[in-house]
Amino acid sequence: MIFYTGQEKNLAIKFPQTTESLVHFFEVSDFGNLVLTKQTADKTTWKLSGPTISKRLAADQDADFMLETGFLAQTQQQTTGLITEAEYKLRNKGIIEIMVVSDSNQPLPY
Repeated sequence: MIFYTGQEKNLAIKFPQTTESLVHFFEVSDFGNLVLTKQTADKTTWKLSGPTISKRLAADQDADFMLETGFLAQTQQQTTGLITEAEYKLRNKGIIEIMVVSDSNQPLPY
């Protein structure tokens, strides 16, 4: 289970996005180049890369990408109305894979 600091949630609530607008939002926010690589009813996989990511990894090999990961999780949670978690993995040089999963058995308790 991944725990977020709350910054991600607040940021996603302040700047609500659709799946389609996320790519542009990440670009203009200088989070990196975001590409949707796979999507099913409950799982979305993203690739995050670009100069911003390369610079962060060069400056700190242990850089984390929890802000971006949490932002994507919260955005999907807002969209689906389901409890959603996400995790990231460093793939090839300078590429972060982010997997976002919603639990269709756990609707949000609104």
